[in-house]
Amino acid sequence: MSIDAITLNETLEAAQDLQDSEMLAGDQEAQELESYASLELSARLAYDLSRTDDLNIAKNARAILATQGYTAHPLTLEGPEAQGIYIYAMVPQDQSKPIILAGRGTAGDASVIRDLDPNGAAYNPMTKNRDFLLEQIKALAPNHSKMAFTGHSLGGAIAQFLATFVMSEKVSTEDFGNLKELSLCTFQSTGVRPDVAAEASAAARALAAQDITLSSTTFRRTYDGINVTGEQLFTDLEPEVAKVTLFEENHRDNDFSLSDFNVKGLCGTAMKGAVGLLMGKTLWQAGLNVASHIGYSLIHKMFEVREQAHTNTFFWEKFEGPKTVEQYEGFDVIDNVVEYKRKGGLFSYEGRTQMIDNRSEAGQQALKQRLTKDWVRNFAPCQEIRRRAYDLFKKSSLEEAKTMVEETIKPCVPAVKTILTGYTVYKNFQDGIAGSQHVMAAIKPVEGEAGVVERTLKAATGLETIGNAASNLFNGARRLFGM
Repeated sequence: MSIDAITLNETLEAAQDLQDSEMLAGDQEAQELESYASLELSARLAYDLSRTDDLNIAKNARAILATQGYTAHPLTLEGPEAQGIYIYAMVPQDQSKPIILAGRGTAGDASVIRDLDPNGAAYNPMTKNRDFLLEQIKALAPNHSKMAFTGHSLGGAIAQFLATFVMSEKVSTEDFGNLKELSLCTFQSTGVRPDVAAEASAAARALAAQDITLSSTTFRRTYDGINVTGEQLFTDLEPEVAKVTLFEENHRDNDFSLSDFNVKGLCGTAMKGAVGLLMGKTLWQAGLNVASHIGYSLIHKMFEVREQAHTNTFFWEKFEGPKTVEQYEGFDVIDNVVEYKRKGGLFSYEGRTQMIDNRSEAGQQALKQRLTKDWVRNFAPCQEIRRRAYDLFKKSSLEEAKTMVEETIKPCVPAVKTILTGYTVYKNFQDGIAGSQHVMAAIKPVEGEAGVVERTLKAATGLETIGNAASNLFNGARRLFGM
């Protein structure tokens, strides 16, 4: 065989190896994407499963899980502080699939109060119910080799607590003996206290020594205030202990458009300003009205952007995933997610979404910098307000908390009305003075003109008198001389 033929064969073999490795990498990426999308679906369905006000929504969520071979089991907590905490164990029929433990995020109930916990969102009810929760998880997952923890917002913090409890239990006991793979995947999640994160890292290092595969994936967006509410787990772990990844999307909905400024209202404000100028108002007052409208629009946009950054999903709303059981029939998660990526979606890694992992020292530093911020706990006045509010409402439902706030405010209403009435009188008085000043300012130049007119009239009268006298003198002289 010639040298050229040998070289050609080596080139073809190398090309085949490269193609095989690319296909393997593609398959692995597809599996990861399918896992992320499925876990986010579980986190979102946790909201629907808790809907006691509309049982059809909860029924629909269970039916969607059933199409994936899962059954949802609610975990219960004890004590008044457990109000607003919802956890679901999604158990697969096929034990080769992971059991999914999903925490529900904040909704319009007592979960709002759980966010106020001065030790971090859901800290007190979760730590007080630690053993009780572990008993329920052991009963539902006695032989499963894979466990996944997920949640959105407050549910993300709940998922981190559960993962920490299970890992520590696995290290200190013989329970969860078949566990070989544990993954944590959170979406726009609140953080946990440093001591919780430290416990999780210590347990993870011990489990890694037992050849248990660990991973943590955090999805979040810029402009989301939840990014600075505590630490995320595993941020200090080496890649040989756990695979740690952050997907951070640049929330581009912060771009302004004319619609953000309510153009119709802005034009109305400008017209009022123009009329005000004609009525004697100053340019400063007209400009202040327009500036106030623009300022209100900017503040409204700021809150809207932060709400969207926190509530929008990463997968399902992107490619219009299934919403009902009928739509879900025959829906292939892998094909849809990979097709979405192929079209340059969320995981293009360039521009809109940044991926950071712990495979390099720079990546580890970036993860620590971005995923360990807790501005609420580090700002003493804010932390004190949070502590007092939680102490007041921690054993209450949201309705009871609202009633307490109303009862606290109610005695103040007459005083507030008096202040507002006094302010109104004062404002009317000030407006009256301002109006008088405008009138005087408007009359002043006219006063000057009136003086000129008056003097002119007097002069004209004098000239008329002189003229009459001259005429009389002329007529008298004519009669005297017989003219």
